[in-house]
Amino acid sequence: MRLRDRLYGVLLAITLIPLLLCGFIMLYQNDKNAENIIEENLLGVSESQIDNIENFFENIKQDMEIVSNYSFLQQEVLVSLGQVEENDASARRHLEEILQEKMLHQPYIQSMVIADKNFKTVAASENYEFGADSGLGIASAKFLQGNFYIGNIYTRQAAREKIQAVLAYIGIYYRGELIGYLAEEIRIDCFDRYHQGNVFWDNGTMIIKDGNGAIVTIGGDGENADDFVAQQEKHDQKIENERIKRGYSKEGAVNYSVGNEKYLAVYSGLQYTDWSIRISANIDSYKTVGISYSVLFIAILVVSFLLMQVMNHYITIKTVRPMEEIRDVLQRVQQTKDYSIRLEPGTDDEMGQLQHEVNRLLQCVMELQMQEKEEQKSLEKKAEKDPMTGVMNKKAIAARVQQMAEEIEPRDGKIAVGFVDIDDFRDYNTNYGHAEGDHVIKFVAHTLREMIPGSVGRNGGDEFVFCMETDGREIVAQTMELLSRKLQNGVINGVTGERMPIPCSIGIVIERAGKTDYRKLIQEADEAMYQAKGNGKNTYFIMMK
Repeated sequence: MRLRDRLYGVLLAITLIPLLLCGFIMLYQNDKNAENIIEENLLGVSESQIDNIENFFENIKQDMEIVSNYSFLQQEVLVSLGQVEENDASARRHLEEILQEKMLHQPYIQSMVIADKNFKTVAASENYEFGADSGLGIASAKFLQGNFYIGNIYTRQAAREKIQAVLAYIGIYYRGELIGYLAEEIRIDCFDRYHQGNVFWDNGTMIIKDGNGAIVTIGGDGENADDFVAQQEKHDQKIENERIKRGYSKEGAVNYSVGNEKYLAVYSGLQYTDWSIRISANIDSYKTVGISYSVLFIAILVVSFLLMQVMNHYITIKTVRPMEEIRDVLQRVQQTKDYSIRLEPGTDDEMGQLQHEVNRLLQCVMELQMQEKEEQKSLEKKAEKDPMTGVMNKKAIAARVQQMAEEIEPRDGKIAVGFVDIDDFRDYNTNYGHAEGDHVIKFVAHTLREMIPGSVGRNGGDEFVFCMETDGREIVAQTMELLSRKLQNGVINGVTGERMPIPCSIGIVIERAGKTDYRKLIQEADEAMYQAKGNGKNTYFIMMK
């Protein structure tokens, strides 16, 4: 009886050991595949998030470049440097109003300041004294080279509270020379949106630090714990050790362990800054489903090899295949940049929940992408408009002349390009002030837009350019007669209360489209305008080509 029991035990052991060994090998392989898929998913999501932050910096840069290129801003800086005569207060107030309006539309800006290259204040959104020290001179020299750059965190007392912020710098240039700086003070709490409401992973963390190692923003699983920041410092030390082994690479991905848990971290620098970003996830926390199935799988192995195969198939369907679907979807998103792609609704188990969270993440990224596109369209529209008159700016109208000539050329049509100059415009500013001069410019812009059956733009100062398709001289002459009457009718003078005619000299060149380039057309229209001035002003001159 005892020998039979021993033989039974030996046979049972001989049967179970190979089955259990085979089962453990299969489980290990499944677990390894799941880990690789999780790593690929985190890499894709991290790259997308870093792109979002750098796109935000790019939008700030483009917006600041637009403001720094305003000619009247450059004039005020030259006044501060003593290179031109001082303008009256209305021009500076106009500059202050622009700063205030910019802050109103971009709530992440705490304040703005414009300083000349000697760091003397030219204008600011907060109370300031013209010519006083702006404080920008204490910044690191690398921030003051004229290129766009975002500095490090500092704390200061605002009107009602202490704030933490960073400064974004960009140079102001005049004829290729650096003459001053535009600085935007950005509250660092605006960076919290990149982890608040965004699902990286159930157990993921994002942290951004400035060039001095100060935390710009931090968030993720367990962020409400008292020792959350201290715990993340341990993670940073582990990552630093791995970076040392790699020779201090600026960006990359590392695997490391804290305690008995394995983590994956993606780290990178951020463009236009000395900052660094780290996004990490606990890999082991996503293997709970695999562990649950492993216990069941081992129990079934003890019963029979057949059930082991069935369970292995079940794990493949419930765990590996959904993870592969997630991987495939994220790879498609990464390749096509189409964030409208979604996973098919899954089951109600943990994998189904993970699929749901991935869909939520894609939805969140898509909404951010749409928001950025809308902001980009808004910036592009603003970049094409003259801020005072609402007509096209110099660059936009020049492009429109070329575009219209290309559109007309296949029809063998003619294009008329006009150059308008307000006669003796300086007298309006001298006699009635800059506000009345601005009123005259706006009136002329409005009249041109109303009377010209084409496109109108401001070339700068009191000069305008327009273009239109025409059949010949007679049509253009009729339009110019109507335009001249409208200008002669004038506007009510805000100072005297009397109607004031607005005489203008207008030069028009008419040429068959495709015969010359748009730059020459505008130049010839300018020459025709001077011919009109030579004929006594307040008239027009048409040049046929």
